Amino acid sequence: MKARKPAVLIVFLFFAGLNACQNDLDSKQVYCTDIFIGIRIKVSGGPLTDHYTVRMSSLDTIRRPESTDPQTQWYTVLDDNYQRKLANQEGVFRFIGKRGDVIVVEEDYVIGADECHVYKVSGKDEI
Repeated sequence: MKARKPAVLIVFLFFAGLNACQNDLDSKQVYCTDIFIGIRIKVSGGPLTDHYTVRMSSLDTIRRPESTDPQTQWYTVLDDNYQRKLANQEGVFRFIGKRGDVIVVEEDYVIGADECHVYKVSGKDEI
């Protein structure tokens, strides 16, 4: 009877050890920050009277008038409001800025998104 206890203990430890080595890739948990990310561009000259971003693959037009700071001339190209549509992808986005009826800025950006936020792959910071 005493010889049986170590054998049971060894078998238990063996199976417990196997369970500890199990790969949890299928139950991947992602923890996102509460930081709201925006990709912004500084446009020199006077303030833009209109601006928007077009996703080139679908021709979605994204307007964010509240994302303007005319005092500093920074404008949002894309922000985390679009993250769900772009999650785990990259795409080409064109920022278009107007003064009156004249297009004064037409700049392409490659933007991606992970599970949490958008990020800029390429494109200018200032024009």
